[in-house]
Amino acid sequence: MEFCGERAGAVKTSVYIYMVPVITVITSVVILHEKLTLLAGIGTVLNLIGLFLSEK
Repeated sequence: MEFCGERAGAVKTSVYIYMVPVITVITSVVILHEKLTLLAGIGTVLNLIGLFLSEK
């Protein structure tokens, strides 16, 4: 996988993969005007926490 002529490492690629559900939830709330459920909110927060922990 290449971004701007560079190869993306495994860590950088996993960050993009794990951001997909977060972006999906945000997009569905903003664009489709869906309600943010408790489970979707908890899942998003846990996903972001895991993402930040994996970066450290």
